[in-house]
Amino acid sequence: MKKENELNEKVQTYTKQQFLESQQFSPLQKDVLNALLEDREYTIEQANKIIEQFEKKVVL
Repeated sequence: MKKENELNEKVQTYTKQQFLESQQFSPLQKDVLNALLEDREYTIEQANKIIEQFEKKVVL
């Protein structure tokens, strides 16, 4: 029987620079990520969530 931590798949993370060079995001999304991401690693899901939260903000 495997230990619990061995069952969890390692989630791939990426640096801010890798997101900015990615073909997965539009230029506008890359601008958002460039402004909001800190210099640490994020999953794709985290980056997408940051973009979604930004898009839902109300403009005054």
